[in-house]
Amino acid sequence: MLKPKYFNFYYGWVIVIAGLLLMAAGFGTGFTFGIFLKPLEQNFGWSRTTISGAQAFRWLAQGGLGILMGCAADKYGPRLVLILGGAAIGLGLVLTSYIRAVWQLYIFYGLIVGFAIGCVVSPLVSTVTRWFVKRRGLALGIIMAGTTGSMVVMSPLAAWLILDYGWRSAYLIMGLSLGIVYIICALFLKKEPKDIGTMFDIVKLGETEHKEHNQAGANDIMTVRPPVLSLSQAVQTKTLWLLMSMWLLAIVSLQLIMTHVVACASDK
Repeated sequence: MLKPKYFNFYYGWVIVIAGLLLMAAGFGTGFTFGIFLKPLEQNFGWSRTTISGAQAFRWLAQGGLGILMGCAADKYGPRLVLILGGAAIGLGLVLTSYIRAVWQLYIFYGLIVGFAIGCVVSPLVSTVTRWFVKRRGLALGIIMAGTTGSMVVMSPLAAWLILDYGWRSAYLIMGLSLGIVYIICALFLKKEPKDIGTMFDIVKLGETEHKEHNQAGANDIMTVRPPVLSLSQAVQTKTLWLLMSMWLLAIVSLQLIMTHVVACASDK
């Protein structure tokens, strides 16, 4: 059996880098909402409960529409889904910069931006899974680091934009910038290795190794990959419902509270 050789460049790592940036752009946008909380309160006089409700609505939209985007990515590929996400995050944030009423905040930010962030997780995780077998854990870990790692960059950036240009201009700048980031990164995405005539990250493809690699790769994939379940089969498993319950509790107990942390700290 051939030993893995990684000195040749593998395009899957391009997918990982693009995925990391997309995760950071999407989730970073969501994490900055708490920084906009007090400026919105001061500008409109709305209660924090009313304003933060848009963030809760965004999480619902992100989760519900994210399921549909995962199905769309399986059918049409991640590139199209993420390009749509780029258009949505740009449009949603630009429109949010012009809001005058609460319902506009819920639609422009909650629904449209929620849709844009929902375009990220399922399509990227499924795509990276298709590209990696032996280094799948590392690849998934890198892209998921973009979810919380984005706070280190996006939150201070949003605060600086608000202080120097105001919250409306901050949303406008973020919308245009993040829309471009989404679309550029999406152009590098490929659904699976066979789309560019390569194999999984198992061994180096060489002129004399191709037949042996195909056979070795097929054997490795059969031993590494779990059986593929359809949606109807998956919903009948206990594991799926436990995972969904775990994420729901995490969002309710952590993310929604984080929306108020910046405002609470500045009050004190």
